[in-house]
Order: sequence, then C-alpha cells, then structure tokens
Amino acid sequence: MTAASASRRWLRRGFNVLAAATGVIGGLYLLVQFSLSKFNEFQERLLRDRVARENLRRRFLQNQEDCSFTIMALLPTLAAQIFERMNVEGISKELQVQSKRVAPILEYIKEIDEAEQREAMRVENERLEAERLDKERRDAEQREAEQRARQAAENTNADGEQGDIGTAGATDASADVSAGVSAADASAADASAADASAADASAADAPAADASSKDGEFAPADPQKQDRMFEQPPPPIHEKSSLTDADADAASGTNSLAKRPSQAEIDASVAAFEDERRAIKVKLWNQIKITSLSRLITSLYALALLALQTHIQLNLIGRRTYISSLEATVRDDPEQHHKIELHGPGVEAGEDDEQARTTDRQYLTCSWWFLHHGWKVIAERVEQAVADEAGEMPLRTLLSGTHLRELVQRIRERIEAGDGASSTYGYEGVLLPAKPDLELEMLHQSGALYASESVSPQLRQLLDETNDYIDSPDFARVLGASLNRVFEQFHTALAPSFVSSTVETPLLLAKALPLIAQQAQVACHSSPNEYVDSITESPELRALSVLIYSSWDDELE
Repeated sequence: MTAASASRRWLRRGFNVLAAATGVIGGLYLLVQFSLSKFNEFQERLLRDRVARENLRRRFLQNQEDCSFTIMALLPTLAAQIFERMNVEGISKELQVQSKRVAPILEYIKEIDEAEQREAMRVENERLEAERLDKERRDAEQREAEQRARQAAENTNADGEQGDIGTAGATDASADVSAGVSAADASAADASAADASAADASAADAPAADASSKDGEFAPADPQKQDRMFEQPPPPIHEKSSLTDADADAASGTNSLAKRPSQAEIDASVAAFEDERRAIKVKLWNQIKITSLSRLITSLYALALLALQTHIQLNLIGRRTYISSLEATVRDDPEQHHKIELHGPGVEAGEDDEQARTTDRQYLTCSWWFLHHGWKVIAERVEQAVADEAGEMPLRTLLSGTHLRELVQRIRERIEAGDGASSTYGYEGVLLPAKPDLELEMLHQSGALYASESVSPQLRQLLDETNDYIDSPDFARVLGASLNRVFEQFHTALAPSFVSSTVETPLLLAKALPLIAQQAQVACHSSPNEYVDSITESPELRALSVLIYSSWDDELE
C-alpha cells in the first residue's frame, strides 16, 4: 500500500509538472507568435508609412517643379503686357530721333540749295548736249562736203575727153562745192548770212549745172547725190542754244520764286527750334526715368504675386490629387465606405475623373484675371509711387548702390502702404476678382465657363479657399519675403556697376537708367531665370506650400 501510494503520488507530481511545463511552453509559444505577429504588423505599418511619406514627398517635390514650369509658361504673357505699357525702348528711340532732328528752316535752305544745284546741273548737261550735237552736225557736214568733192572729181575724170566744156563744168561743180563748204562754215558764225549765201548759191548753181549738162552732153552720176549737194544745211547751233537758254532761264526763274530767308531769320528760327527740342528731350528723359523704374518694380512685384498665386493653385490641386489616390487605395476594402470632404460639400469616392479634371482646368484658368487685369492695379500704384519719390530727381544726380537701395525701399514703402486701414495688405482684387459678378465675368471671358454655365460647388470651394489663403497673414509674410529676395537679387546684379577697383563709385542717374531697364528684361525674359529661382527657393514659400499641401488630415472621415 505504501509503495502503491508512493507511486501514485510520484506519478501525480509528474503529471502536474508536465502539465505546468506544457502550459508554460505553450504560453511562451503563443507569446512569441503574438510578438512576432505584432512585430511583423509594426514592420508592415512602418513600411507603408515610409512608402506613403516617400510618395507624398515625391508628389510634393514634383508639384513644386510644376509650379516653376507654370510660372515660366505664364511669364511671357505677363511680360508682353508690361513691356507694351512701359515701353522704355520706344521712348529711347524717340529721344534718338529728337537728337537727329534739324531745324525746319535749315531743311528749307537745304532744299533750296539742292534745287539750285539740280538746276545748274541741268543747264550744264543741256550745254554739253548742245555742244555734242553741234560737233556731230559739223562733222556730218564736213564728211558730206568731202563726199561731194570726191564725187565731183570722179565725174570730172570720167568725162575728161569732152574737152573744155567738161572741164568748165567740173570747174563750176568744184566751185559750187567750195561755195557750199564756205556757206556751211559761214552759217556757224552767222545764221542769217549763212542762210542767204546758201539760198543764193542754190539759185545760181542750179541753172549753171543744167547748162553745163546740155553743152557738154553728159548726165550726172547720181541725181540724189546732186540734190544733196544743194540742199539747205540745218539751222546753226546758235538758234537752238538760244532757245535752250531761254527755257533754262524760265525754269530757273520758276525755281527762284522761293525766297531765301535772311541770316537773322535763320538764327531766330534755329534758336526757337533748339529751345523746343531741348524741352522735348528733357521731357523724354523724365519719361525714361519714371518708366524704367516703374517697369522694373512692376515686373518684380508681378513676378512675386504670380509665383504665390501659382503655388497656391497647384498645391491645392496637388492635395486633391493626393487625397484621390488615397481614396482609390482604401476604396478596395468592401467593408468600409469612405468619403472625402474638401471644405464644403462632400465628394463621393466615385466622383467622375472627368469632372475633377474639368474643375481643375477651370480653377487654373482663374490666373487669367491677374495676367490681364490684376497686374494693372500694381502698375498704377507703382507708377504713382515712382513719380512721387523720383519725379523731381535730376538726371545728373550721383547715385551709389546704397542710395539706389534706399530709393527703391522708399518706393516700396509707398506701394505697400495700400489705401489705408481699409486695405490691410493693399492687394484686394489683384489676384482674384473682389466681387462675385466680376468672378463670373472672369470665368466667362477666360473660356473656363460658357455663358450659360455657373460656378460649380467644387470650383466654388477652391476659389473660397484660395481667397482665404490670400487674405491670411501668412500670405503677406511670404509675399514680403519673396519681394525682399527678388529686390536683393536686383541689387546684387547691379552691384558691379557701382564698384571700381573695390571702391564704390557713384553713377549719374542717367547712366544708371539703362542698367535698371536691362534688369527688367532679365527678370521677364531670361531662361533660366534667377529671379524666379530666388522666389521658388524661398524657405517661406516652401513652408506655405507644405502648409497647403498637408492640410488634409482633418478632412478624411
């Protein structure tokens, strides 16, 4: 009994130990499995979070690059209007034209001198032409006389056997030829005497020639040549020259009707013209001064405002796109129904993608207002501030880099003062219309909506949220920082012009104006654009973008 009891007790203790060991081992196993599952779940959650953060970071960075590209794409439209309104180059060309202008009385005298020169040249050309024609006529007469003499000699030799009658006829013919030549020479000296001699010789020689022909019984070699021997020579050159001189005198008399002013009149007119031109040049220089400064400052303000508006718009759209991607990810769970709200009426998870793209397109089109209207408000304010601050500044003012910085700062203070307490930051109605009717007009004119369409709830909430950001103190702070950066970039670009051998050298304001106008060209037309880069790299603008892009945590339900 004792052994059996002892055995049972031993077995019972063994079973208890085995049961306890089994329980401990099983508990440890379950604990390990639970720990492993939790660890794996934790790892998966960390991996998902890391992937989500990387996806968010990648989307955010891509969104900022899109902002830079969009700014560069919209900038030419804005720059073209600014440069058309503030055309410094056109005023400079007008100034060059004024510098080359000549007094009207001097132009009048020049025209008279040119007319007299042309008339003298015409008379000289006519004289030379008359001499040439006279020489040609004399040469022709001489050749004709020589030809008649040769013909007469040939006729005389051919009929030599006819005796004394033929010799007498030839002698008469030679005499006639000599008389004709003498008559031609005499006509060059005296026209009336030449005509009379030619007529008498013709009348006397013709019967003699006929008689000689009958007595000597021979016929002339060529009747036509014989006729030319006795035809009357052309009128002498003196008659033609006298007519030409008369015509020239008449033409000269017509041109000489223009009265040449006296030297006193010329001096008085030139002095009055110089005074007028000097006044016009001073006015143009003042326009260049005001326009150069206004264009530069307007360009920098417009660039900063365009950058901020673009970042607000694209970050809001980027946030919507990111939330839509999250919605598409969690939509696969059939046991849950998800809903996304963006500051207003809910957008169901099954929202049509085409409608979302249409809303985004309409929202981005709202930049049309600033590109075609809003910047003009800034331009008017800048022009007034520049005129008040620099309008009376002489062009011969010596301007150093420090003085230019102070001048620009004073102009900025006038601009950013706004209209008083009624305008907190002075940019109401600049980026977006201030009234609903103007807002609807903007959407219609920009082509975002048809005339019969109205603003959709999704577009309405985007516009309201944009206005909230524009009216926030954060926007004013970021805008101020962006303006500081672009103006610092401007002063840095001009700094070498005010330094000579490490010593600051002032420049005349008139010489600094082309440098200022050139920087406006750089700010609006250069690529890559250092001014745009200075804004997009601003930590304040990056922080505002992060704030907009990440403000969706409380919108998921």
